Amino acid sequence: MAAPDICTVTGTICKADGAILQGVQVVATIRSTQQDQGGQVADDVGVTSDPIEAFTGDDGVFGVDLIQGSTVLLEIDSINLRKEIQIPEEATVDFTTLI
Repeated sequence: MAAPDICTVTGTICKADGAILQGVQVVATIRSTQQDQGGQVADDVGVTSDPIEAFTGDDGVFGVDLIQGSTVLLEIDSINLRKEIQIPEEATVDFTTLI
């Protein structure tokens, strides 16, 4: 079986005054695909629930690779975001279009 298709979820984090924030942690955790919490499957493969971490760079931009079609809990504490999102079947997407 081939590796699942990946979507890079990107975004920029800044302060209210527009100042770019470096080193902001972004955490993505796969959510169960079953109502009974019986498993995590995306793109026809089983997926662990280990969190994936990314951080903003010097430019305030982050990118995290996630399996297309998966349901993910996206957490960005610095902006008080904790939202379950559906990863689209696209190569790249800005997180603001998913929340």
